[in-house]
Amino acid sequence: MEEGSNFPKLAYVFCAVSAFPVILGGLLLLINLYEVLPFFPLGSLSGILGLVWGTLILTFSYRLKIHPENHMIYGILISILSIASIYGGYWGFGVGLILGLMGGILAILWSPEEPEESDSEEAEAEENVEPESD
Repeated sequence: MEEGSNFPKLAYVFCAVSAFPVILGGLLLLINLYEVLPFFPLGSLSGILGLVWGTLILTFSYRLKIHPENHMIYGILISILSIASIYGGYWGFGVGLILGLMGGILAILWSPEEPEESDSEEAEAEENVEPESD
């Protein structure tokens, strides 16, 4: 098995993809806020938070890939940030919220695969076994 191939692949993909709608929602809040929602208080803060949360989701999903031993921590952080995107980032248009929650839950529930013994190790193990004498 290659080094680094044992990580939660589906959780990584869901989390990485969920970051982009959240970032896009934060950008839209920053650009068009006063034209679309002139009554929305602290709109620019919401847009900035959407950008920050989306960037953190993307960062934690990458760290989930390179440090899978901390999958529980990153899964919890990604789930919390996905829920926080309700305030900033237009919920990630719903897609970011749902994919982020699914990816975070998959990261939390992921368990590492046990490495399999190679054929050479099995052959060496069989050679070292002594036959029983009666």
